[in-house]
Amino acid sequence: MKAFAVAVLGLVAATAASAQSIPGCKGSFEVIRMDSIKPGKMDAFKKAVADHQAWYRAHGANDRIILGRIVTPGAAPAYAEDQAMTIHVETPNAKEPEHDAGWTAFVAEYKDSSTITSQTMACLEDAGK
Repeated sequence: MKAFAVAVLGLVAATAASAQSIPGCKGSFEVIRMDSIKPGKMDAFKKAVADHQAWYRAHGANDRIILGRIVTPGAAPAYAEDQAMTIHVETPNAKEPEHDAGWTAFVAEYKDSSTITSQTMACLEDAGK
């Protein structure tokens, strides 16, 4: 749990510290994570995502936490039970709410159900606008 929390806190700190030095974005910045789901833990991971979203809402933030289910290719495509993606749609120029017991709880849920395999920040521009 400590490693996960440090990784999440590091990203938040790095995002806040570098916000002035990153290039402008004609869209929104997103934090995209690929996760390895522990055996039999997809429902627990989904709960962590829902609790993560609820935490932001409870703190008055408009951030969105989106679950991406990975489709396995082949003759009978299906949703993978051992991997997933989350996208954290950040509210532009918003201050990160102070972390509390609710934060600690959803971080523990993620740690219990998954391991982050990759993480990146991207500017998503909407070509349709």
